[in-house]
Amino acid sequence: MKENPYKRLPTIERKQDGSLYRMTPAQRKQVNALIRRECCNYEDGN
Repeated sequence: MKENPYKRLPTIERKQDGSLYRMTPAQRKQVNALIRRECCNYEDGN
């Protein structure tokens, strides 16, 4: 049986209080544009 590749992923970075980091609206806009432009699975908004 093959090894699960997800076992080797680093842990998720968290703030000191244990909460997750959040993207600002500007960062979210940039990420969405990058996904629309580069992702081969992105088709007609899905």
